[in-house]
Amino acid sequence: MRYSVLAVVAFSMAALVLPLQAQDNLTLGVFVTVRAENVPDFEEAARDHAAWHADQNDTQAWPAYQALTGHGEYAILAPNMSFASMDAPTVDMSADVAAWAGHGAAYTETEEMVLWASVPGGNPPPDPNAFPVAQVFEFEIQSNGQPAVMEGIERFSEAMADAPF
Repeated sequence: MRYSVLAVVAFSMAALVLPLQAQDNLTLGVFVTVRAENVPDFEEAARDHAAWHADQNDTQAWPAYQALTGHGEYAILAPNMSFASMDAPTVDMSADVAAWAGHGAAYTETEEMVLWASVPGGNPPPDPNAFPVAQVFEFEIQSNGQPAVMEGIERFSEAMADAPF
């Protein structure tokens, strides 16, 4: 009985994965953290690296990078990719890695690569030109027992509730 349940689970998992292999709406992203003093140099290096991809006639060039928080965190995205396109890159990957090492990698503290895949018929990857769907506000407050601080926070919360987002 246990083996037949395991077989059913294994085939069910395979049935869920197979449709993902054929899709063309994957988004590959690299999240990087840049030291604060290197942000201008990193942004120039990222533009240089994007130009390098264009010079190589790379159809999989990374079309977008954006500051996530304003504190040296960036997302570099390549939307509308497929597993087939990742298996056959249009530039030599060792040359790409070497070019990135000479451009932006010198300014980064951390780099993390993520792959998003959506189920066919589900939501597509986010449009890189769309407005943000969330805004995060972070406050560090020391009230020192002043009631005006809490009143200010309440007014801010009310204003956010009335905002047209």
